[in-house]
Parts: sequence; C-alpha cells; structure tokens
Amino acid sequence: MLIDLENTKENVVSVCWQWNHLATPFLYEQIILTKEKTMLKLYDVVSKPNTPSRALGPLIIRLDVAVFNSSKSQCFQTTSDLFSYTPNLVTLNLPYTLGISFDEDYCHSIPASVQHLHWMDMGGAGSEVPTPVWISFLDNHPNLKSLNCFPSLTESPSEEYKATTSSSILNRPNARKWSSIEELVLQNEAQRQYLEVLPPDQFPNLHTVHFTHRGLAEHRSFLATHGRNLTVVHITAAYILATPTPTPIVDYLHQLADHCPKLKELHWTWDETSMELAGELPDPADSNSPLLPKLNITTLGIEFRTHQLRKREVETFFWTALSWFEREEFPLLTTIRFISEVNLFHLREKHSPRLTPFLNECVLLGIRVEDHFGDQLTRTRAPQRRMLPQMVL
Repeated sequence: MLIDLENTKENVVSVCWQWNHLATPFLYEQIILTKEKTMLKLYDVVSKPNTPSRALGPLIIRLDVAVFNSSKSQCFQTTSDLFSYTPNLVTLNLPYTLGISFDEDYCHSIPASVQHLHWMDMGGAGSEVPTPVWISFLDNHPNLKSLNCFPSLTESPSEEYKATTSSSILNRPNARKWSSIEELVLQNEAQRQYLEVLPPDQFPNLHTVHFTHRGLAEHRSFLATHGRNLTVVHITAAYILATPTPTPIVDYLHQLADHCPKLKELHWTWDETSMELAGELPDPADSNSPLLPKLNITTLGIEFRTHQLRKREVETFFWTALSWFEREEFPLLTTIRFISEVNLFHLREKHSPRLTPFLNECVLLGIRVEDHFGDQLTRTRAPQRRMLPQMVL
C-alpha cells in the first residue's frame, strides 16, 4: 500500500510544473528512510542551496529513520546534519537504528519544533540516557508533547535518592516545568522508577501514560506522584504471571482508582497469555470474585499484540472486551475502541464472519464501537486509511 501511495504521488509530481508545485509538499511531508544511500540522497537534495522555487527541508513534517545497514558514524552524522534543514519537523521516529545514540551532540541537533519523539533503541544493549543530557533535552525542546526515552534506575530508589533528585531538578539553573509534555511512553520498570522520583508538578499537563512491563508491576508510587491529572492510561502486558487469576487486573484497577480521579479511558494491549489468564473480568455474580473499585471510565481501548489472530484468539478477544460492560463498577463505560489500525484491518480482512456478530451484539447492548480515529463502526466496510502521505526511501 505504501508503495502504491508513493507511486501515485510521484506520478502526480511528474505531470507538469503546476502539478509538481502543488504536489511536492505532500511528497515530502512524511519520509521513511530505510537505506543509507537514500538517506544520503535526501540530505543532498534538501541541503542544495539552488533547489528550484523552494527549499524542500522545511516541508518535512515527519521523519522515520529505519536504516539498518549503515555505519555508525555515517548514520549519526547524516541524520544530525539533516536536522539542520528540517525546522518544521514535528514527529521523529528512530526505531532500531544502528549508530544513533541519545548523547548530548545528537540531542542538540534535533529541531526544537519536534513534538513527538519515539526512540526504540538508544545505542544498543545496556545503553542508558544520561540524566543531565535528558534534562537538557527537555529544557531545550519546549514544544515536545510525547516521548519514550528516559533515564533508568536498576533498583527501587531510596527516600534520600528521591529527595536529592527532586532538589537537583528544582534548583537547576533556569529551572522550568515541562509543561508541554502531555504523553509519556514507559518501556520498562526502570524508567518508571526514575520518573516517579521527579517532583509531582514537573509535568503539569501530563494526561496520557503508557506502561509496558512483564509480570505483575506496581505502579502505585508513580501514579501517586503523576496520576492526578491523567485521563488516559494504556497498559501493555507482555505477559502476566502464569497463574489463572484475574488478580493482576484487579490490582491495577485499585491503583488507578486510588490515584487517577480524572481517568476517562483505559487502554489494554494483550498478548495471548495475558488476555486468557487475566484480561477477562470476573463474573460479578461469583461470590468468590475479588471486589473491583468504581471507575468513571467511558472508553475501553483494546489491542492485540500479534498482528495475525487465530479464530479462537479473535473470539477470546471479543469476549474479554465485553466482560467489562454492564457492570456497576463502571457506570459510565459505553465505548469500545480498537486502538490498533493493524488489528482492525486484519479483523475486517480475515475475520469478518466473527467481527459482524460482535458489532451486532454491541448494538444490542448499547455499546459504541470505534476505530482508532474515534469514528463509530457500524458495518465491516473496507478500512478507510487516513495516514499522512509518505515517501518511502
């Protein structure tokens, strides 16, 4: 699909000068770099001072760098040089990129216009973000709304460490709150342990947090510090402890009820094990079921980590979602949202005979079902893709 989209845009650009002028911004607004030679070619194009009629670098809004076979020095130097020609860059994704690390020089090269930074690999196994570099990066990127790269702690912080860290951040030169930050994506427990020691008001506008973990995690300390304004919590359970009990889910709900009074949406990403062992809520008629807290959530977001689902997994996926509804603990819960475009596309293409009855059942129960854009699903029509135009290089 991306190739077809790219071919269409290239054909439009080639029609004539007028069409080229109109279509070029769409060609360059989102670029995916997958090869070193095209990365170098892009830099050569945007850095030329005599580009006809306009500079091309300012047209780039989103840049995904996924160059696997590049030398460390080449990838680092080319991307950092490229940033100087992209003053309007909003979204920067650096997944699994060899040779790029979150060090001070690289941080300073990222445009201050960036609002969303997604960093899947920070230089290799065992690599960490140095605290001074991370703090300096946030201080110098006042437009940053979401990110997933943080320093880490390898063990639970002591009270002395918490006090020292909090004081050093509050008393740093030209100290400022990171008021632009709205979303944090935590990839492991060590990152959560670091962030929970920061002052409670360091992220005054934080409203969305993603937790990723393996096994049963304890988020109470983090939520006590940063949870009071959260409206969306997304939990990715890589797997739940191999015990057939709903207790992990119940524990999470109590943590959220205790510390997130404004919570409106709860999103879950399950794999097969976590969904079957812990995703389905206990039957409220079962006297042995643990008590659930009351939550005023309105939306349940659901995602399956595997892109391809078997028939049995689809049925469990749907049944698990429905087990959250018509419960007195969630009196305002009226909406299911498929938060993964890939999941929904797969369900429509391969499991329409199971998706249609699920949607019909939701209609009977008065449940609104939405796609990842928040649009209501009423039938299994062909998926409407609304992705930004992309240049795949």
